[in-house]
Amino acid sequence: MDIRGILTGAAVAAVFGAAGYFAAINMDKPADMPAGEPVQVAGLSEAQQDEVRALVRDTLVTNPEILEEVSAALEQKRADEEAERRKETIAQQKDLIFASAADHAAGNPAGDVTVVEFFDYNCPYCKRALGDINALLKADPNVKVVFKEFPVLSEQSYDAAVVGVAVAKQGLYMEFHDKLLSHQGRADKALALQIAQEVGADMAKLEADMADPATVETIRSTHSLADSLGINGTPAYVIGDEVLVGLAPLAELQKQVKSVRENGCKVC
Repeated sequence: MDIRGILTGAAVAAVFGAAGYFAAINMDKPADMPAGEPVQVAGLSEAQQDEVRALVRDTLVTNPEILEEVSAALEQKRADEEAERRKETIAQQKDLIFASAADHAAGNPAGDVTVVEFFDYNCPYCKRALGDINALLKADPNVKVVFKEFPVLSEQSYDAAVVGVAVAKQGLYMEFHDKLLSHQGRADKALALQIAQEVGADMAKLEADMADPATVETIRSTHSLADSLGINGTPAYVIGDEVLVGLAPLAELQKQVKSVRENGCKVC
């Protein structure tokens, strides 16, 4: 009988519950075992099981790295499952992700790789990402970047995003986007309107477009899409069938673009 298997199984079950243990080692728990039910070792008497449980405690105290190993395995398993779920979502919603007419796209409209960025004008990491995105566009004439207004930090972020969506309808998006995202203070409606005027927007048309229900729907749709992709912060990127959450420096963006070019996108 594999005593290490007994100890490890019982130890993990004691801490995480039986369901968590079987998930961590990629096994199905018995169908009739409720969540959190202690592991019962077949063939052992109650006294022997008590002895095993005592040994489990000693094992955990002496070798706590056992739990670290199982926890890491469980974390990796969940990450892999999330990655697969995201691939399925990308396949199902690829048109909305990569080719929505409501989003501004920069770079090569017919580029062979599309980078999608979810951003918030008040996100400090998005401000840092601006230089990397612009450098990517400058260095790679065959890439397209899609910008998704994803205000998650404040009401002021939402107001600025509404102006951004409206400005895009006048063909002034990139100049507006760069100036507002480069601003070191807080972005709000007043600042966004000021920058829109500076870049030459027709302010009467801008106000009308801001009030258009389609503008609000664009932002709502982006939030819904982000939820389906498991994105809850900014910046976040979709490149091929991969989702990157958090700041990705230029080298990482270029690495992902190269990977899509070499391997293709299996779902998009």
